[in-house]
Amino acid sequence: LALINSKIVLVGSISEMDGDIEEYIGGVYDFWVVCINDDGSILWQNTLGGTRVDEGYSITTIDNNNLLICGYTTSNDADVTEFYSIDPFMPDYWVINLDSLGTISWQISLGGNYSDFGEIGICDSIWNYFIGGYAGSDEFMVVENFGAYDFWLAKIKLCQAIKFFYDEDFDGYGDVTKDSIACSIPLGYVIDSTDCN
Repeated sequence: LALINSKIVLVGSISEMDGDIEEYIGGVYDFWVVCINDDGSILWQNTLGGTRVDEGYSITTIDNNNLLICGYTTSNDADVTEFYSIDPFMPDYWVINLDSLGTISWQISLGGNYSDFGEIGICDSIWNYFIGGYAGSDEFMVVENFGAYDFWLAKIKLCQAIKFFYDEDFDGYGDVTKDSIACSIPLGYVIDSTDCN
């Protein structure tokens, strides 16, 4: 569950096209992301994944009303462009960034040679996204394994966060006491903090 523009966005998994579901890619499961109004009516929805197993578990809102979704995939087609497991039935973590209308901005698979299940994701204040789950791999991104499955925490740096300064008088120089940390320059802000006003 996440909030975007004061609307509720949910993520889960679907196994067929039925009821309110407008698209089903195929395989066993697909991610299903749906944005709803206060009254429960659907504003938009998106089905994500490939033709194997794709299960969505966690969603969070980040900068500029974007969404980050994590789960796992055994697909290597359609929306999924990378796959690391040596067996097509062993999943990788899968992370998707959606804009405020549910369109994919980017996606990435994380994992190793065996089964890796991404189940929860959180974002910190300096644009790091942490994905937790359990991993059975011992190669590629997962470099060590101590048993059948270990807890595995992966980190994605979403952007290079920069400090910007509010330019109240629009002279190109910002106020050092009014700052904002963001990935891109917010409206009314500048990089230079040497305002003498």
